Amino acid sequence: MVAFLSRTANSDFVEKRYSKTTGMENEKREIITELYRDVFSAHPWKYKPEALDTKDIRGELDFILRLRSGAVLTVEGEGDAVLGVRMVSDMRDVIEHSKPELIPLFVALSQRLDAKPHDVSYTHILGVREDHRNNGVGSTLIDKHIEHARDIGARYVLGWTVPKNESMIKLYKKHGYIQLENLEYDGKPIDYGIEFSNDGKQVFGKDTHIDGKVIYFVKDLQAEHNMPIKSALR
Repeated sequence: MVAFLSRTANSDFVEKRYSKTTGMENEKREIITELYRDVFSAHPWKYKPEALDTKDIRGELDFILRLRSGAVLTVEGEGDAVLGVRMVSDMRDVIEHSKPELIPLFVALSQRLDAKPHDVSYTHILGVREDHRNNGVGSTLIDKHIEHARDIGARYVLGWTVPKNESMIKLYKKHGYIQLENLEYDGKPIDYGIEFSNDGKQVFGKDTHIDGKVIYFVKDLQAEHNMPIKSALR
C-alpha cells in the first residue's frame, strides 16, 4: 500500500492515508488519540469509560497500523490538524490478529453476503470533529474507505453506528450503503457488540465500547448502479 496525499473538494482539506508501509509519527498519533477522546466522549449515546482510555486508543491505532490491510484515513486542515479519522482493515486481518469478538459478526456476514474474510473491509472507528461536521469531512472519509477497499481487493465495505446517530445513518445511505437487518449468530441477534468470557464462550448484549445497540451498513463495490444486494435485505 502507498500513502496518498490529495486535495479534497474543499481546498482547505487534505486527505492522508497511513499504513503499515508508511507508518505514523508520534505527534500525529497523539493528535488522533485526542480527537477520538473528544469526539466519543461528547456523543449522545454512552461510551464506556475504558473505551476512552488513552492507552487503549493508542493500542487500537497501533493495531491497525500493524495489519497488512490496515489503514488510518484522515482529513487534515491547516497546521496538520486532524479534522476526521477512519480506521479500517479487512476482516481476515482482524480475525487472524486476536479480535475474536468479531468472529460472530463475520460468520453472520458470510452467510448473508456469501463473503470470505478478505472480501470485507471493516470500519473500526469513524470520527469527525464537531466543528467540522456537515461540510464534507465525513463523506470524504467514506469515499477514501471505498478507494482503500478497492486497492486491497475487497468487495464489500462495512460500517456501523447506533440508532440514535441519524446523521451517520443518512450519510451511509447517501453513499449507497444499505442496512443489514436481522443479523444472527447461533440463533441470537447481533444488534449489540459481542465479548468473549474467560472460558471462551460468547457473551451477547455487551460491548467493550458502547452501552446500547449497534446497526450495520454495507456497500457492494461490484453491484451495478449501486443496486441493493437482495441477500442483504433479508
